[in-house]
Amino acid sequence: MADPSHADVLLKLYELRTEATLRQARAWFVFEFHPTSAQDVLAVWLGPGHLSAPFRMVTTYWTWLRRSWFRALSPLSCSTRPIRSM
Repeated sequence: MADPSHADVLLKLYELRTEATLRQARAWFVFEFHPTSAQDVLAVWLGPGHLSAPFRMVTTYWTWLRRSWFRALSPLSCSTRPIRSM
């Protein structure tokens, strides 16, 4: 049986998706961030906060989305797996 909290998680995901800061970060990630090597990715990821924030925001949102989506689809497996920190 599905847990009602799964619906809350999905609603939160949709709410965050429309947040202006996340929308700007996604636009930057898709249209402006064009790394040519792993070194380019590391330079942004480990760079100053104002440069790395959009990268971290987009990638962690997608990770959270993926994990939440799979947990919502398979609630039985969620209750038997330990929850790891993100």
